[in-house]
Amino acid sequence: MYNNFYLQNKRVEEHLQDLQREANQQRIVADLPRHRRSLGKHIVSRLGTQLVALGTWLEHIEQHDKEAVATYR
Repeated sequence: MYNNFYLQNKRVEEHLQDLQREANQQRIVADLPRHRRSLGKHIVSRLGTQLVALGTWLEHIEQHDKEAVATYR
């Protein structure tokens, strides 16, 4: 009977190790980007948004400079 208890414990330990390995693999897969294309599109859209904001800021600075020059003349 002791032998069966030992084998049962070993079986439970192996099963727990299998479950832990499977959980680790699922975590690793979950951390990977799902779609590389969508990641690229996201980066390009963020870059485009930043460029539009920069252009708007530069236009505002240019208009402010023109007003300052007109005031001093």
